[in-house]
Amino acid sequence: MKTKWIYITTFIFTLLLCLSMAYSQTARSKNADRMYDEYLYNEAIIKYERIGKKDAHVLRRLGESYRLTGEAEKSEKQYARLFNEYPGALVAEDHLHYSDVLKMNGKYDMATDHLRKYEELHGSTMRTSGQLKDPNYYNDLKSDKGQFSIRSLKNNSDESEFGAVYYQDQVVFASSKHSPTPVYYEYDWNDRRFYDLYIAKENPKNNRKLKAIKCLHAKGGLNGRFHEGPATFTADGNTMIFTRNSYAKKKDLNAAKVRQLELWYCVKDEKGKWGKMQPLPFNNKEYSVGHPAISPDGMLLYFVSDMPGGMGETDIWYSMKDANGNWSSPLNAGSNINTEGKEMFPFYHEDGMLFFASNGLPGVGGLDVFVARAKNGKIGKPKNVGYPVNGSADDFSFVLNSEKKKGYFASNRDGQGSDDLYAYDLLKPFVLTKQIEGYAKDSKTNKLLDKVLVKLSDEKGEQVQEIITDSTGFYSFEIEPTGTYTLIGTKEKYSQTTKIIPADVDEDVIHADLLMDKIPSINLVASVTDIKTKLPIDAVLVTIKDNETGNVISSQVTNDAGSIREPLSPMMMNKKINYSLTFEKAGYVAKTINLVHTIDKEGDIAIATSLGKIELGMDIGKLIDLNPIYFDYNKSNIRPDAALELDRIVAVMKAYPDIEIELGSHSDCRGGAKYNMTLSDKRAKSSANYIISKGIPKERIYGKGYGESKLVNDCECEGKLKSNCTEEEHALNRRTEFIVVKINAPVNTQK
Repeated sequence: MKTKWIYITTFIFTLLLCLSMAYSQTARSKNADRMYDEYLYNEAIIKYERIGKKDAHVLRRLGESYRLTGEAEKSEKQYARLFNEYPGALVAEDHLHYSDVLKMNGKYDMATDHLRKYEELHGSTMRTSGQLKDPNYYNDLKSDKGQFSIRSLKNNSDESEFGAVYYQDQVVFASSKHSPTPVYYEYDWNDRRFYDLYIAKENPKNNRKLKAIKCLHAKGGLNGRFHEGPATFTADGNTMIFTRNSYAKKKDLNAAKVRQLELWYCVKDEKGKWGKMQPLPFNNKEYSVGHPAISPDGMLLYFVSDMPGGMGETDIWYSMKDANGNWSSPLNAGSNINTEGKEMFPFYHEDGMLFFASNGLPGVGGLDVFVARAKNGKIGKPKNVGYPVNGSADDFSFVLNSEKKKGYFASNRDGQGSDDLYAYDLLKPFVLTKQIEGYAKDSKTNKLLDKVLVKLSDEKGEQVQEIITDSTGFYSFEIEPTGTYTLIGTKEKYSQTTKIIPADVDEDVIHADLLMDKIPSINLVASVTDIKTKLPIDAVLVTIKDNETGNVISSQVTNDAGSIREPLSPMMMNKKINYSLTFEKAGYVAKTINLVHTIDKEGDIAIATSLGKIELGMDIGKLIDLNPIYFDYNKSNIRPDAALELDRIVAVMKAYPDIEIELGSHSDCRGGAKYNMTLSDKRAKSSANYIISKGIPKERIYGKGYGESKLVNDCECEGKLKSNCTEEEHALNRRTEFIVVKINAPVNTQK
């Protein structure tokens, strides 16, 4: 019994201990999550690290906390555990953030693998498409092109320095170092003190060290108990705009009690001292605005915000001042520079260049510095400034002096503190490319065209780039900002299109559509059927001849469908053609058709005909599509036009020497029956005699008149009968027939 009691007691104690530990784990996780959600990452790290068994959520949050505080190696370790221990719990963003950390640690191959996996799960973004399309991308960005000479400043403390800007002949920057004031305040994000603004002079004797550093002051207490900095100044030095935390009372903060970043400004008074600080109209308790960059004339302000309507975590926005000194509502700087990630620290150079930092554009790790052309808020395609400014760490707050010879930037690469200031000399000027982009379209239908080969040539005629459009018809090229370029578009069944593009225009993105003219598709299509069975005849030799030049255009045989297709030149559009088509096949009577046609549209010119064989009772006139034999009124002599048709009968009789023909002439009902019989007989005999005169033996053909005795319709009108037939119906009865009445030998030798 005692032993049993001991077992029961031990079980209950163990159960209570496990429940206590589980509760403790849950409480720690909740406390850590609260710190994380309030951006207190260092406090969150402490609490997450104390949790014993770390699940996927804890490892993810711990990895992110280390990443966001710049502890890339520790972040990588946590992400490695997440991927190894909880592969089933991974989401797309895990691959993205792990890729970022791996880049910061210089592991670019692994970073690329995870970036590719992120793209598979999430879809293509600016950061993935830019980096994955070029396998040499990282190597190119890491190569030193001799553009910069950089040096760390000896003024860097073991705290954080960044955001250096030129202010007249001095430099203003932000630092979290302990300033010589009675009280200083800690900032919990990364255990650094709150930032203050400092002013210093450049040292002509020592370009690695600033001198006469002191706090910047303004009425109302510029450097207070929260963040101040970075700042920006107009070219005349009379206006300063700077970032600071909201100093609102707790009851006036948002529901999360977060002190958002705000933009404030002050103007120099008549004594040259900074006057009273005042807020800009963009400040809002629900989101932050900061990192200002003002144009030299003070009329255009770029800044950073996570306000609604952006494209990522933080975007670059801008506002323009009107003649009354009022700022416009903020406008997003656009998708050329803003991404799903962070865009921060803009700097606007008087020469029309916007420098900024981004971790969403293709880079080599963390924040990279980019530069783009900027004019009136319109921003061109950004360019990574490259090594050695950009490395695997965070690199940001890049500025360039007015002479474009030197400047400053900040980085959290290995140095004296968290973020350090670096000075640089610009050894080669920035050459910012422009873009030519547009769509290949059908000039008439405006349809987007795929498979268009678009070539870009420079003014020397040398090809620079080429691209084949996809279903969107879109093309885009990077070009130098000067000179003249030529776009040439080619596509099957379309005329080649050329467009001249001058590069020295205000726009950084030059829109130039290629409107392509479709080549007219003109075809002569002839189809042949059997006159008796109505079925297609294959293997018929069709010879097409130009009657004006006498040249044979083509000779081809019909296919199983009894047709041939002869493409005609697009240059023949709106031209008149005069062709003859001869159809020949053994066993069939050959036929020639004349085609006179003006080509006024693209498409097929269709010719349909039929061939027949020599058989008893067959009308040869129908076999060769004989035209009507005309006579003058009350006459029987052969007219020239009738002679031409009778010559065609002569040709058939010579080709088939073993046939005998009755030439029958018929009239309509009008006129007396006796008269019609007499006149038709005279005409029949006259026609037969003409054929005999052309060398056909008289035994092979004779003429016979039938008058109106064999009408082919009900158009009778003799005596009291009155006909209501039309002239066309009467004409059917006025005909000449060439009926085969005898075949003396088989007729199968026709060639």
